[in-house]
Amino acid sequence: MATIYSFGPFRLDDESEILFRGNEPTTVGQRAVALLRVLVEQPGTPVSKDALMQAAWPGLVVEESNLPVQIAALRKTLGQEPGGEGWIETLPRRGYRFVGPLPTNAAKKWPPQAAGAGFLDDAKPSQGIADVRPPRAIRSAASFRSCHPN
Repeated sequence: MATIYSFGPFRLDDESEILFRGNEPTTVGQRAVALLRVLVEQPGTPVSKDALMQAAWPGLVVEESNLPVQIAALRKTLGQEPGGEGWIETLPRRGYRFVGPLPTNAAKKWPPQAAGAGFLDDAKPSQGIADVRPPRAIRSAASFRSCHPN
């Protein structure tokens, strides 16, 4: 079951690995989203650089200089909200911590439980069909094709 973290005007969908501002997806990548997820899961708690590197690049050996690049991208996106650029605090030589609005989280079931044969048939107008996303494997393949045309 996926979790959605809400803080300020932002929503972080753990399963789809997308950060939304309001109802619009932001442009931050999956690595930045992975970092943000680790930080918002432990608000106010220092998270080591090693733990963040493992979350964003599991099993890979990458330069530590990649971490501040992803954090900067997050700060830029969060900075769309007044004061948002300060929601991720740097702890020199130690790591980072999330000091923004306390996130609330809610579990989300996928696929949605529907009474009828197709869950889209049962969607209420207030739910919005735009909220229904395909599984990550399908989205990833579509994203790859859009970036790498024939």
